[in-house]
Amino acid sequence: MGGVLLRTEDQPRRDRLAQRVGMTPIELSKLVFNSATAIKATLGEVPVDAVWQYVAESLNLTTAGLAEFIQEFWASDYCDTDYINL
Repeated sequence: MGGVLLRTEDQPRRDRLAQRVGMTPIELSKLVFNSATAIKATLGEVPVDAVWQYVAESLNLTTAGLAEFIQEFWASDYCDTDYINL
């Protein structure tokens, strides 16, 4: 899915989010996609909500702050519906 069906189209936006939380873009991606919790979620061992809870704890985000973070994180991405419809 990553990079084919779903890909980051607005990298500068994601970069600004990383900067806002005091991370590099690579660190931010690792936090969301490559943490132990994220890997367990990918394998179906924990729910996706556990990933976001881990992110919130790691960044000291409130519930409202996490909702804003998630919205901003995914706002950079594009789902290729043309490809899906093939």
